[in-house]
Amino acid sequence: MSLGKRRGSAWLGRALIASGVLHAGLIASLWIASSRGDEVPPLKVYAVNIVSPPPAAAGEPQPGESAAVPEPTPVAEPEPTPPAPVPEPTPPAPTPPLRPAPRPEPSPPARPTTRTAPPEPRRQPAPAEP
Repeated sequence: MSLGKRRGSAWLGRALIASGVLHAGLIASLWIASSRGDEVPPLKVYAVNIVSPPPAAAGEPQPGESAAVPEPTPVAEPEPTPPAPVPEPTPPAPTPPLRPAPRPEPSPPARPTTRTAPPEPRRQPAPAEP
């Protein structure tokens, strides 16, 4: 067993660096685009003087003159027509009976599995005595 980096950690490091570079580029491009925006044109300002007489000088409120409006003549409503009779629905044509689905063939019985013998362990050479 090696004590070094795993095989997948190299890909993880590259992916992390690529993600950081892409995010930094995206943030930088958004910042540059927002700083180069056109200036908003100045708004036009108009001075308006609203003058109304004080309440005491205005006097009593005067009712407005209304023009004589003739009353409309009532229009007789026509009698509603009775709804047309709805024909009774015809029963659907009988359908032929469905055939039962064919039964699937039974699967063959399970066969017992055999185990293979584990490989023999390697023998270490005996240490040489000094």
